[in-house]
Amino acid sequence: MLSALTEIQSGPLPGVLERIVEMHDSYYGARWGFGAAFTRKNMSELADFLGGFDAGCDGLWTAWVGGRAH
Repeated sequence: MLSALTEIQSGPLPGVLERIVEMHDSYYGARWGFGAAFTRKNMSELADFLGGFDAGCDGLWTAWVGGRAH
């Protein structure tokens, strides 16, 4: 659940790529044992998406609490 201190941001903000990959690594690594190959694939595909991001047709929203994406 989002708290009153949560701010929703849209678009490819600085640090978002790294944070999304970090969250994926943490979740899937702990539960399914995914390792470095999974990290590389996530980083590569997300970087490609963000590199061609078009706000007119693409969407990316992140919830921020205390200056950190969650």
